Amino acid sequence: MVWGLFLMLSSLFTLTAGIENSRFKPVTITVGDNEIRWKTTMNTVSACLYELGILVADKDEVIPSLKAPIVNGMHITVKRMFDIELIDSNSKKTYSVAARSVALALEELGIEINQEDAIQPGLDEAIGPGSKIKIVRRETRIKKEIEKIPYATWEFLDNRIDEGKTKIWRQGVSGSKEVSYLICIENGKTVKKTVLEETLLTQPKMHVVARGTKPLFYTFKTPAGLITYTKKMRIEATAYYPGPESTGTFADGFTAIGLKAGHGIIAVDPKVIPLRTRVYIPNYGFAIAGDVGGAIKGHLIDLCFETYREAIQFGRRYVDLYILADQGR
Repeated sequence: MVWGLFLMLSSLFTLTAGIENSRFKPVTITVGDNEIRWKTTMNTVSACLYELGILVADKDEVIPSLKAPIVNGMHITVKRMFDIELIDSNSKKTYSVAARSVALALEELGIEINQEDAIQPGLDEAIGPGSKIKIVRRETRIKKEIEKIPYATWEFLDNRIDEGKTKIWRQGVSGSKEVSYLICIENGKTVKKTVLEETLLTQPKMHVVARGTKPLFYTFKTPAGLITYTKKMRIEATAYYPGPESTGTFADGFTAIGLKAGHGIIAVDPKVIPLRTRVYIPNYGFAIAGDVGGAIKGHLIDLCFETYREAIQFGRRYVDLYILADQGR
């Protein structure tokens, strides 16, 4: 009798324990890098997470969804999402990701990277909320271009052509060449262009020009009669006296070409008027470019007078200067 009662109670306990155990469902929950194995009596993913005190933010992603029913052996994943800024080429966007490294974040977003692309920070670098990732899209390509080779110009003097005029003896022709470039492109823009090879297609032909040196002769009536000149210049003139008042105490009275300073000697810039050039200046007369001066630069001349008074009275003014055709006069 007692043994029978014992068997009856044991069976009842085993039945009750089996029913109780059948209510608990084993699940595995992964939150970030943590994995939790749990047995729950809850009916939904949301309730199970609440039971474990796992809070889910609005940005977080839960797989399967919070409303999904709990089943035996279920694997629940909670992805803790955070915002990062991604600059891809010329596009800047904000994304929410769960990955903790640059490489995994790009993989999570489905963004493909080419071998030549530059990524900052590096693929192995860790990221977190507010991280910035920059992708510079790079590519290299070989491009062939046909380019013009400019022709050179050769100019020679010709005394058969009037001074100041030119004549084309042969029209220049540009050549051409094929150039192979290695083009480096970043974010759609060329940043480097390196010549790999050049192939001559057509040779350029030189442009030949004759520049005239034949003097043009003109006449001008002066108190001394008609003069023949080749060039007229409007030029600024100053005056000096070959004494110490103008030239200082160290002057010896002789010019740069060895002439005795006096009326008819003018100082010039030899780049504008060559030394020994004979000229005529109205209200001054015939003269020779026989001297230079430190202050005489460009279109400026200095007229020599016999007296200090004459030099002072002349002062500084613009004059007409005629280059005489008869340089032997």
